[in-house]
Amino acid sequence: MKRNTALLALVLLFCRCSDSAKPLRLNEMLAYANAPENGLVRSRDVQGIRTTVRLIPPQLEALRDRVTNATDLDSAVKEQDRQLCFLVNLGPDGKHFKGDVMYSGAQSKEEFLQQAYDLNFNWEAMVSLRCGGRTYAPVLSSLENTYSLTKDRNVMLVFVPETSGDPAFYGSEQLELVIADEHLGTGIQHFTFDRAALRKVPQPTV
Repeated sequence: MKRNTALLALVLLFCRCSDSAKPLRLNEMLAYANAPENGLVRSRDVQGIRTTVRLIPPQLEALRDRVTNATDLDSAVKEQDRQLCFLVNLGPDGKHFKGDVMYSGAQSKEEFLQQAYDLNFNWEAMVSLRCGGRTYAPVLSSLENTYSLTKDRNVMLVFVPETSGDPAFYGSEQLELVIADEHLGTGIQHFTFDRAALRKVPQPTV
C-alpha cells in the first residue's frame, strides 16, 4: 500500500513538472505573469491607494509583438531581454478611497493640474530601479489615459542601461523599484523582485 501511494505521488509530481515546462501561449502567459505565487507581482495599500507593480517577463512582451513563427518569437524574446519592464497600476483601495485615483490628494484645480501633469510626464523624476548597488531612471514611461472611464491607471516603465552588458543591470539577483510619490499620499515605496522569478518563466509559443 505504501509503495502504491509513493508511486502515485511520483506520477502526480511528474505530471505537474511536465505542465509547468509546457510552452505557454499569450493568454496562458498572461495568467502566469499575473499569478502572485510566481513572484512577478507586488501590491501595497497606502492612504487609500493600492499600488500594484508587475515585473513583465520578456516572453510576455515578445508574444504581444504578435509574431507568427518560432524563429521570430525567439528573436523577439532576445530583444525584450535587453530591458526590464514594469507595469504600475494605481487605483483606489475601495475602502478608504473609492474615487478616481487622478483626483486623490488634489485640494484645488491648480494642484490637480500639476498632479495630472506629473503623473503623465514626470515619472523619470518619480521612479528609479536599483540593481546591484546602481540606480537607473526609466528611458520610457507611458500613462494610460482613460479620461475617468476607470478609477485606476496603468503606467508602463521601461529601463535600459547606458552601456550594453552592464553587470549590475543584468546580473543583480534583486530588482528594487522605488516610487517616490509626492501627490497621492503614498510616499516612498519599495517593491523588490527576485531575478530568479524571471528565470522560472516558461518558454512561450505561438
